[in-house]
Amino acid sequence: MPPKLLVIDDETDILEMMEGHFALRGFLVWTALDGAEGFEILEKERPEVVLLDLKMKNWDGDQFIKKVREKGIQTKILVITGYQDDTLRARVEALGVDAFLEKPVSIIELQKRIEELVGIAQ
Repeated sequence: MPPKLLVIDDETDILEMMEGHFALRGFLVWTALDGAEGFEILEKERPEVVLLDLKMKNWDGDQFIKKVREKGIQTKILVITGYQDDTLRARVEALGVDAFLEKPVSIIELQKRIEELVGIAQ
């Protein structure tokens, strides 16, 4: 069974790039423009990993993480953000994220972290 990845970001070009990159590497990929849409997909598809932007309209990343953890869903959450702030990082880690990356990040580094989270041997 291929690994499942959900990408939540309010930038369509990011969603398209991530979907193309990871689909070519054997992932099943879903995309969402905000946390509410992402949560619906998460409940239905149960991806192993969610790649999550924090700053979005409607449900932001914090709201998404809180809802996922309140429901007891054990998916891995990797946060990627352009806001470089130790307080922000500490806050989302306290909410229960599994990994945190600051932009800019190379697609290779991102792929490596996602593969680690789903348990794909390097």
